[in-house]
Amino acid sequence: MQDVQHLSPLYIAVRLLPQALVGLIWSYIGQYLMSKIPGRTIMGIGGIAYLVGATLQIFVRENTSYWALLFPSLCITVIGADFQFIVSNVCYPFTRLVIP
Repeated sequence: MQDVQHLSPLYIAVRLLPQALVGLIWSYIGQYLMSKIPGRTIMGIGGIAYLVGATLQIFVRENTSYWALLFPSLCITVIGADFQFIVSNVCYPFTRLVIP
């Protein structure tokens, strides 16, 4: 955002604040879904969310509205981060168990 839209660092921090707040919400939703949906499905949803969020950011230009592309992109990208973090922390330790 600094290079493309020529914004100050403080203004960018304010624009990124909703991502942190939405991340808290998606974190709780992801924890709830872990007991209902298989981990592979949640990882797939997270990967697709990363892809969609990054695709939206491709189209950001100097005069692009924050609400049109950046805000949805940040809210969708955080789904990928939260879902994949939850699954990797819950499932990964159990895959390394060695039974003699």
